[in-house]
Amino acid sequence: METKINDLRKISKQGLAQGALSTLIGSAIFAFFNAVAIFVYAQTFETWVFGVLLIVFGISVVLSVVPGLYGGRWLAHLLYRDALAGSLTRKKAIMKGTILGMFAGFGICVFVVTFLYTRGDFNILIFRIISAVVIAGWMGGWAGAKLVDNIAHILK
Repeated sequence: METKINDLRKISKQGLAQGALSTLIGSAIFAFFNAVAIFVYAQTFETWVFGVLLIVFGISVVLSVVPGLYGGRWLAHLLYRDALAGSLTRKKAIMKGTILGMFAGFGICVFVVTFLYTRGDFNILIFRIISAVVIAGWMGGWAGAKLVDNIAHILK
């Protein structure tokens, strides 16, 4: 019993770490796509685009750090339960991570639209929502794939 508790603690820490890393990478990708969209829209690259990239990255990290950390931890617990049941596969982990990531990304977008969005082009808003949900799903799937390896290593 003590071994399972220690394993669960290790896996929980791995989930938090993977969630934090996924948040940072996903926020960087989201900021990059927004900078590219601004570049395409403005048809010029000026120094203010780099400032916008940093601002979008910062806001993205602030909004996604809590869902990323707790989503990674929850994903680690779900995968640990699957490992104990003997049904953990990489495909299953990627699917669970993708679904959790997409729900987290959609939840963040609902929060932003409800409380923070005031004006602007609706098409740009839709582009950002779709890109945020896709990137969050991608990062969740990546986190699931990495956690499978970590869980297998811990349980050996």
